[in-house]
Amino acid sequence: MILLLHTSAEVAHIGLAEENRVVVEESFPVDRQFAAVLAPRLRDVLARHGYTTWSAVEGIVVYAGPEGFTSLRVGVATANALALALGVPVLGVTGDIRGLKDLWEGARHALPPPGGVVLPRYAGPPKLGPVPARGKE
Repeated sequence: MILLLHTSAEVAHIGLAEENRVVVEESFPVDRQFAAVLAPRLRDVLARHGYTTWSAVEGIVVYAGPEGFTSLRVGVATANALALALGVPVLGVTGDIRGLKDLWEGARHALPPPGGVVLPRYAGPPKLGPVPARGKE
């Protein structure tokens, strides 16, 4: 089974693909606790669909942009960490991806070997405030 993750907007999408098709699609709103709730949500989606351990995951496909900063970064970092921990391949898909079916279509023939990482593509530079000079905090 391939885990699908699209986290670039105000709604996150989690999916599972088997036998060349998306078989599970779930969505939930992204809020300030997103980084803390994403991994438990992934585990819950797996459990609700009969996967009691992470060992069922054979690969991970994640939307890698271009898009905004925070939710995209959290999704890509989570996908990379899970892939590393599970020893499975991770693939980032970029471009005009409107949903999990588009994400899967962009990836299903291209999963790389395990060990790589995905780098996010941001729509622009992060919007950070001014950095105070040393000693003037």
